[in-house]
Amino acid sequence: MTDISLFLYTFIFLFTLAVTVLLGRIIIPFLKKRAEQPIYTEGPSWHASKAGTPTMGGLTFVISITVALLLALIYGHLFDDTSGAYPILICLVYSLLNASIGFIDDLTKLKRKKNAGLTPRQKLVL
Repeated sequence: MTDISLFLYTFIFLFTLAVTVLLGRIIIPFLKKRAEQPIYTEGPSWHASKAGTPTMGGLTFVISITVALLLALIYGHLFDDTSGAYPILICLVYSLLNASIGFIDDLTKLKRKKNAGLTPRQKLVL
């Protein structure tokens, strides 16, 4: 492993961690007001303690990882080290597609105002 790639991996990790923490401080309070996950009414009584938990908190991870990987691609392009560009892009697209399934699931829960989002079959097909 070269010094540049070690620096790049360390940068991606630290940048993603910092952006996730900062976005969490901004997005979570916003979601708490507007996107509370509905509680399953027929569930156990201890499940009611989850009331008020915001949904779509994974947006912080998706945004920070996407930005970090795009910066890594730009960095690699600037230093003519594009050998890892395709695997990064494939992983990024795959991750965004999976995140979109979670987003659609959470959005469905919010629209229906029920704890039931997409069915397992729908998630599998997507």
